[in-house]
Amino acid sequence: MSGATNLAYPETPFGNPGQSTGRDSPTVAAVAVTTSGTAGLAYATFDVNRPHDMESAPEGFSFGYEVLSEVDSQVEFTIALDRRMAECDRYAEVITGHNVHDILKPLCSSANGRAALPCLTKYAELWPNRHERRTRHTPLLVDTAIDLEISAAELPRTCAAAKLSSSYLHSTCNTWRRPVTTAFASALLTAQSRGWCRWQALDLDPLVTASAHEQP
Repeated sequence: MSGATNLAYPETPFGNPGQSTGRDSPTVAAVAVTTSGTAGLAYATFDVNRPHDMESAPEGFSFGYEVLSEVDSQVEFTIALDRRMAECDRYAEVITGHNVHDILKPLCSSANGRAALPCLTKYAELWPNRHERRTRHTPLLVDTAIDLEISAAELPRTCAAAKLSSSYLHSTCNTWRRPVTTAFASALLTAQSRGWCRWQALDLDPLVTASAHEQP
C-alpha cells in the first residue's frame, strides 16, 4: 500500500506518540491524489521567526513524504489515506492541497459504505466552508487552487505564477514523483503565502531528489 517514502515510520509521520511541532515551527501537511490511483503526502516544517530562503540555503531544508497506491485494493488505499489524514488532523498546523474537495469527495463515494472513513468524510464536508468553520482545535486549511492571490484552477499555472517549477507536475507524468511533487508544491505555496519561506525562482526537482532515500 505504501510506496516511495523517506519516512522511517510513514504510518506515524508525527512520531509515536505523535506531537505537534507547534505554532512557532508549524508543519504544513499536503495531500495530492492522481487520476491513476496514487496519493502523495508531504510534510514540511518551517520556522515562523526565520523564513527559509529556499534558493540560497536548499541544503538546510528537507521534507517528509509518502506515496500510497490503490494497486492492490481501493478500499485499503482509502483507509490508509484516512489514517494519514487523521494524523494530520491531530498534529499538523496547516493542511493544504490543490482542489482538495474534488479529491476527497470522490474518495468517500468510492468506498460505497465498505469502509468507515471518518477523517476523509469530515474534511470532505468541512472543506467548502473551511474558513467559517475553523476552531482552535482545527488545523488551518488552505486550498492552493482558491485561497492564494495567485491561485489558478490548474496547479502548474499557480506554480508558474509563483515562479515554482518542476518536470513532474503534469498529468502525463506517471512516476512516484508526480504525487509527491504535487503535494510538496502545495505545501511550499502555502508556506510562502504565510511568510514562512521565500524564493525568486525555484526548481522543486532537486529538493525532492535531495530529500529522497533509495526508491523502488
